[in-house]
Amino acid sequence: MPIDVVKQANDLTTLLPIIHRLRSSFAEQGDEERVERSDLMAQKWMNRQVVLAFAGHFSAGKSTLINAILGVSLLPSSPLPTSANVVRMEYGYPHAEVIFANGNGIEVVDLANEIDDLCRDGDHIDEVRVFSDIAYLQGGFVLIDTPGVDSTDTRHAEHTHKIIYLADLIVYVADYNHVLSDMNLSFMRKQTDLGKQLVLVVNQIDKHNEFELSFDEFTAGIEQALRVWKITYSDVFYVSALDLSFPENQFERLRAELPNLACTAQTVGRGTTDLFTLIAEHDAWLTQELYDQQEELTMAEAEQILAIDHELRSQIEQEQTERRFKVSEFITKLTAIVMQAIIMPYETTEHAVAYIDSLSDHFRIGFFATAAKVAAERQRRLDVLVADISTRVQTGIEIHIKQVAMQVVRDEGVLSEFAGDGFSFIEGFSGEQFVASCVAQGAQMDRDYGYQFAQKVEQALRDLYVARVREISHRLESELGEKARPQQMEWEQQLGQLGEKQQLATDMIAQSVQQAQWIESLRALVDPGAAQGGSYQ
Repeated sequence: MPIDVVKQANDLTTLLPIIHRLRSSFAEQGDEERVERSDLMAQKWMNRQVVLAFAGHFSAGKSTLINAILGVSLLPSSPLPTSANVVRMEYGYPHAEVIFANGNGIEVVDLANEIDDLCRDGDHIDEVRVFSDIAYLQGGFVLIDTPGVDSTDTRHAEHTHKIIYLADLIVYVADYNHVLSDMNLSFMRKQTDLGKQLVLVVNQIDKHNEFELSFDEFTAGIEQALRVWKITYSDVFYVSALDLSFPENQFERLRAELPNLACTAQTVGRGTTDLFTLIAEHDAWLTQELYDQQEELTMAEAEQILAIDHELRSQIEQEQTERRFKVSEFITKLTAIVMQAIIMPYETTEHAVAYIDSLSDHFRIGFFATAAKVAAERQRRLDVLVADISTRVQTGIEIHIKQVAMQVVRDEGVLSEFAGDGFSFIEGFSGEQFVASCVAQGAQMDRDYGYQFAQKVEQALRDLYVARVREISHRLESELGEKARPQQMEWEQQLGQLGEKQQLATDMIAQSVQQAQWIESLRALVDPGAAQGGSYQ
């Protein structure tokens, strides 16, 4: 590819700050389609890409032509319609990214065996992004093959329009026999009206019969039709991708000139025009949104609706606030029980130290102690420690948590939802297993470590019961929510009935003025002088 001097002179990355601000503005209004288009445009500019979109009928030979331009059979081609979805080709390590109609995507590495089926699957796939190390695609050039403009699938049409929107140059491919069909001419005229740069490629000219009509008369007729339809174009190429030896074939000129034509079409001025087009579309979207909500409403009714809406929202917020406060107070009470409980007093700590001492390799019972006696003594000390801890967590934590929790759920009227298990899930101490899990592997089993072990057990127990407090608190919050659900649903239903009218009541007073000011502010982002112009397209 030639060195892109034109792109360097028209660096569209200078417009990135503007389009990012516009995107945020579109998102603020909920205009998802403009958000998506802004993202696509910003990505193109940031990656310094030049996009050539190939459009035309299913049978115009777009895929075959693209393969010939690239010099490899990258796309499927046959006498039957091939690309049924958008196929995007750009430079990169060879692989494909498939975007399904449901928005999911996968990566495909085996292009040789799978690309044909992927490109033909228009029912389940919206877009196939093919990456290749073909030299023609170097320098940021992106070639896009679109479904036929004669497709009756609405989803295809919408996706094609989104891609065409990004194109710096539209390469419209028309087969020899149908160049002047109304559909072809109408499509090209629409692109002219949108300010798009257009190249017409008359394909399959090997079908021409010089005896029926001279080639000069054929080309003159096409150029006359383009003038009548007031179609602006950069150039017209007459090609045959299948018969490169045909005398009038301009394929090599097309292949050589397309990159320069596309780069020439990509200017900061045209990028600015695209931004104004985005804003105009956003304005139309806002108008349609307001139109869809129109109803007759008196000012007195509007004021009454707003008063009711405010009261309902206040009630909902008050109920939720009170519920959150109750749960927070509940957590505070139970957590205080856990944190204030005396778990490891002196006696229990000494039991812990004695148990750790029994784990030492040097631990013995008497001068002639057997391994069985040592093991029995270790188990006895463990049993004493576990029994002591169990008593302390039961009397110091579990009983008090159950009492407080029982009183709270009784007061809140949700006792029946908790009565079944009697808060048994609070009983978290697992005895020997819990104690054993606190012993550090590899530690020196002496008295110093015994005191550390006692502290670790105490902290682990507090952590355990704080976690139990969170569990019961979540359950209480859920039960209180269920109890309040009927009233909440009634309020929300009333709000739902008011929702559209409430918005309309506000929009009736100021929406049209606010919209005009909003659009003016967006145009001023693109061109500060535009805000003074007062009109836009």
